[in-house]
Amino acid sequence: MRLSRFARAIPEHPTDGDTWPTWVPTGSRRRLDPLVRLATAAVDRLQQQGAPLLPDTAVIVATSYGAVESTFRFATSLATYGDTGGSPTPFTTSVHNSCAAALGEMLNLRGPTSTISHGAASPLLALRFAASLVSTGRAPAALVVAGERHNAWSRNVVSTLSGAPWPVSDGLIAGLVEAGPGGGRELFYGYRNADVTIDGGALIPSDAKLLADLPGKKISAPNTLGGWWPGCGLAGINWRDAQSIVVSEVEDGRLEHVWLSGYRA
Repeated sequence: MRLSRFARAIPEHPTDGDTWPTWVPTGSRRRLDPLVRLATAAVDRLQQQGAPLLPDTAVIVATSYGAVESTFRFATSLATYGDTGGSPTPFTTSVHNSCAAALGEMLNLRGPTSTISHGAASPLLALRFAASLVSTGRAPAALVVAGERHNAWSRNVVSTLSGAPWPVSDGLIAGLVEAGPGGGRELFYGYRNADVTIDGGALIPSDAKLLADLPGKKISAPNTLGGWWPGCGLAGINWRDAQSIVVSEVEDGRLEHVWLSGYRA
């Protein structure tokens, strides 16, 4: 199994920002949630790395907070106008699977579609699920999209409740999981020795110690990214680096790992 393509989107980043791709209909842009905008930006960069995605490609989204802005708008409409006055527009984009559904529709993909929400472990579990779908023949490839997009309210709430030592930030990665030979990086779900270990940080001291005790050279992605969101470790990798990498995340005392070989063209 291999991760054949990889891209990221970080709002307002000079090269990895969240500009709308041309394939997103203009009329849809004002209705789609900012999380979808971030996802389309990353997916657009991924698509530029190779041939168009196959029609039966699966779409797997990993997110802890989901479509925050749409959820906030819908809840505000209920609070203002009562149960009968809830706005239907933000409701349709507030459901947790809305990002995966929107990507599948805009990209004309008809493979399996799912959303995983399991805290910091979500992106790595999404890669595991994607590899399972491809290895069992359920899909010829799987598009994995993982990350978060806050609004001002949720950023403040998460910062206050989490006590995160880094700024609570936004970011998203897109990766394509395929079988067989080709470019990219070999993908193995689990731990193997690697040149470097990249982690997404941890908020609980016992979880942070688990990451600190991992062997070898370690990089904490929140330090290099300048911000934290659950499962941000994958966003910290240098995709075309020749070094092998273990991406490690911890959620409630459980370590999850994905091993990636050195990049090959």
